[in-house]
Amino acid sequence: MSILSFDVPEKVRSTADHNRDRWSDLGIPGTYAPNMSDADKAKWKAKHIRGGRERIEIRKTFSTLGYAQVLVRVYRDEVALSANGTVRMTSPEYAQLQMAIAEATRLLD
Repeated sequence: MSILSFDVPEKVRSTADHNRDRWSDLGIPGTYAPNMSDADKAKWKAKHIRGGRERIEIRKTFSTLGYAQVLVRVYRDEVALSANGTVRMTSPEYAQLQMAIAEATRLLD
């Protein structure tokens, strides 16, 4: 069973409407407001980046115990995590994070 979704999320509003209503997408450093459905926010969104340093980038919005977006970069030999604040996740979400990283690692081999 695959946990990663390589589908591009659909926007729920036009870029102009989104930027007008959500100022953080207008260039304030370190902020981001997703323009996607709640169902897409719940997915482990992935993108395979090929080229100089091949990797799989995984993005996830956590909102169960707070609100944070996480970016996980999985390389063949390392994992790098970035977030826009404190990430609080449930035990099942943490288990899913581990499964997502393991799946990405397998795809890179």
